[in-house]
Amino acid sequence: FGLDYERVFWFTGFSIQFWRFLTALAVTFFVARGLDVFDTIRKRQLKQIQEERDRAQQAVVESQIEARQTAESWTDTLVNISRQIAQLENVDDILLFIVSETQKLFQADFVGVGLIGEDETQLMLKCHTYGDKAEILQPPFNIDSPLILKALRFNRAYRLPEDKGESTDKIIFHNSERPVKTTVITPLVMDNQSVGVLWTVRCREESELFSQTDLIWLECIADQIVISIQHGLMTSQMQILSITEERGRIAREMHDGLAQVLGYLNLQVQTLEALLIQGKSENLYKEMSDMRKAIKTAQADVRENILSLRTTLANEKGLLPSIGEYLEEFSIQNGIDATLYNELSDELYLESIAGVQLVCILQEALTNVRKHARTDKVRVILSREIHHGEVFLCMKVVDNGIGFTKKQSRRSFGMKTMQERAVSVKGSLLVDSSLGKGTSIFCRIPCIPEDEIKKQSTILSGKAFITP
Repeated sequence: FGLDYERVFWFTGFSIQFWRFLTALAVTFFVARGLDVFDTIRKRQLKQIQEERDRAQQAVVESQIEARQTAESWTDTLVNISRQIAQLENVDDILLFIVSETQKLFQADFVGVGLIGEDETQLMLKCHTYGDKAEILQPPFNIDSPLILKALRFNRAYRLPEDKGESTDKIIFHNSERPVKTTVITPLVMDNQSVGVLWTVRCREESELFSQTDLIWLECIADQIVISIQHGLMTSQMQILSITEERGRIAREMHDGLAQVLGYLNLQVQTLEALLIQGKSENLYKEMSDMRKAIKTAQADVRENILSLRTTLANEKGLLPSIGEYLEEFSIQNGIDATLYNELSDELYLESIAGVQLVCILQEALTNVRKHARTDKVRVILSREIHHGEVFLCMKVVDNGIGFTKKQSRRSFGMKTMQERAVSVKGSLLVDSSLGKGTSIFCRIPCIPEDEIKKQSTILSGKAFITP
């Protein structure tokens, strides 16, 4: 039906054009109001999304800070343990320090160290924490926990409750009625033989379960315990001065290297905080990636220093087995094919300090390969040389990496250290490198004269030897 314009005008007093205008105005008003409401809702949603994003970024930064602080605490502890070993402190004192610090870092209720007894048939609890106190048990306590004995027997680590079907019976040795909530156990391995067990326990219901990372840190502590035990066994066999100097050097290098990395991480955290405030998420993720790389580098350095300590202190096997074992572990840890070529035709004897310095020169050379050479292959060649009637053991470390020039090299300090080591035992060291053609390090160390070997053939405790 059509509108009667005259009737509309008669009833309202206004023309139909006025009412059409008024209707259009009302529609426009309500549409505008609807758009305002939609815009308000949209802004609120965007604000919530931004707040959630900010919270997520803040959580990531806090997680990185917490991880850095945890890494700092663990590395500081490892450095302090290494310093105590270097200072020739009593093994019992070192064990007390280790279990005490391990309990604090893990926030654990119990930490125990068990060692095989003198009769080599029983595992004895040598050291443990009781409350906040660490103590050496006198006499040691016989361990009969099935799981701990299983870790010793099969030379493997356990993490409960992740390892299903394992019993926590008799894991705690103080008077505690609380059941074990979570535990990590790792064997103490010396020369591929289990000599004891290290384990830690949490009983509180609110405690978090031990993670795989916790197990890795516990294995690092176990390595340090093994090193301290080796120290105690070898002190009477090796020259005190050479051991003191070598352990001190490794502790200083570990401390200095970690100090640099931790200082860098501290600056990076400050950078992350600034980027977070500025809302530069892309740069934030890049800086976090750099931090992860730095942490991985620090972990590689710690593993390498521990491996260096273990190799340096294990020369009762003879230098050749020690070098071969070190190269094998180096290859596994770093993905670099390190191959030993033994060109010796007979046995060569070195003074014990000379053997230690030779291994340390090799370790420093391989560290340079790992950090700077950008290669996946390195060769270590051992040979015999006679110069002016004197017999020398020659070691050549060759890589096919990028090489360097002396002006551009960041390795000058390491090269100087290797030269000083060689000179300290009346040897010599030369470095040959050029850009794009790799690097070769030639080390020559004098052997014990043959007439002196004959005189001392029955007393080799102070000598290192290499067999073909």
